[in-house]
Amino acid sequence: MAWRLGKSSALHAAAGPSSDTTQQPPLPFVTRDYYLEHPAVAALTEQQVEAERKRLGVVVHGEDVPKPVGSFVQASLPEHVLGTLRAAGYDAPTPIQRQAWPIAMSGRDVVGLAETGSGKTLAYLLPALVHASAQPPLKEGEGPLCLVLAPTRELACQIESEAARFGAPCGVRTAAVYGGVPKAEQVALLRKAPELLVATPGRLNELLSKKKTELTRCALLALDEARRRYSREAAEIQPRLGFEPQISAILGHMRHDRQSLLFSATWPAEVQTKVLSFLSDQGRPFLFLSLGRANTSIEQRVLLCDDAGKMEAPLTLLEEDDTVVDGSRLLLFTSSKRRCDELTKELRLDGWPALALHGDKPQEERDWVLQQFRSAEHPLLVATDVAQRGLDVKGERRPRYFETQRVAAVINVDCPETSEAYVHRIGRTGRAGEVGRAYTLVTPADARMCDDLVQVLRDAKQEVPPELLRLAAEGRVARYKRYKYS
Repeated sequence: MAWRLGKSSALHAAAGPSSDTTQQPPLPFVTRDYYLEHPAVAALTEQQVEAERKRLGVVVHGEDVPKPVGSFVQASLPEHVLGTLRAAGYDAPTPIQRQAWPIAMSGRDVVGLAETGSGKTLAYLLPALVHASAQPPLKEGEGPLCLVLAPTRELACQIESEAARFGAPCGVRTAAVYGGVPKAEQVALLRKAPELLVATPGRLNELLSKKKTELTRCALLALDEARRRYSREAAEIQPRLGFEPQISAILGHMRHDRQSLLFSATWPAEVQTKVLSFLSDQGRPFLFLSLGRANTSIEQRVLLCDDAGKMEAPLTLLEEDDTVVDGSRLLLFTSSKRRCDELTKELRLDGWPALALHGDKPQEERDWVLQQFRSAEHPLLVATDVAQRGLDVKGERRPRYFETQRVAAVINVDCPETSEAYVHRIGRTGRAGEVGRAYTLVTPADARMCDDLVQVLRDAKQEVPPELLRLAAEGRVARYKRYKYS
């Protein structure tokens, strides 16, 4: 069924702060609620709803939570979007989509926590496209109606590609702006008045400061990977400001009555207060939606070695892993650019078609490397954490002969520094219900990380090697000694 015009925001005149004391013209009313509950969903009892959420593994905190839907038709999506979903090969909504769509299309603010590969991108993209279609048309010089912020260029490009595919049938124009490419090309795209804009915060702030776009009509904000780590790799991508201050600067240009959809694969305590502060000035309760953190469709193995063995172990695994077949892709993660380049060289010398991806690569080369990996021309990719998000290979929905080509395994050549980084890395395999395999090489120097790694393995019902338990105990002793004598 088609969407309908719904409730308009009562705060339609509220916008971001301005130094201009002259009277500003009122902003247009914003249609926020365009969700019409399907009769089959409305008929569900509270007991049935509770049982369905339990079956889906969905937990929701908040008041007046819409009931989950059971199909695309029940989600109140327009027919041309349903047609695009069917043509793309989607059969049914994922668990996160079944609950997120009714919430988002009811105009509610939501913080969504879901594992990688769960379909969280479409969980916010389709409501954003429906939102854009329901608003009055943009006038010349006006900025986008919806804004999606992503922490990396690769993820921004992937999101915009998905948005363009589903936005075209809705009549919604999309664009992406990010660093590493000339601004002139992106300014030309903005002049075409896209209704939905995907951006990295650094580049968008540059364009806002130069008045190349504006956000007074933007009433929906989606933030993908809301807990982006402030790593050295991220600092190279966004050198002027951290991720959080850049987002805060962008919010100053937006309406206060905006709808906020914040999605991430992890939700560590150190960023909860920061992320929730993005919602605090809106004066509306938000809903917290979570899906299982541990992906049980990934077989996880931890292998102990010394630092010298890290160059040999990947070669041995590639030779012995029975999941490595023609057409499969493999991802190898390192913590440094130097090891990334060295390992790629070793793999190529051994006859493996490997390419490297890290923050020192020019944007054109990074785009080419990703294209080669997605097309399986070079099915082995050695990458630093800059590439751990947005590598949804199967998500591009290529012709049928590509369907069997998947990320068969992930190898953590260097142990990630946090459990959140570990979850993101291994989430490149075992996506959308497929079975994947993840290997992590651990050395004695990684003892401080082992406690968290043990917990992740237990959460996912994986075997925990005795050697890992021993290293975890050594890490606890070392932490106690540092605390005692500090």
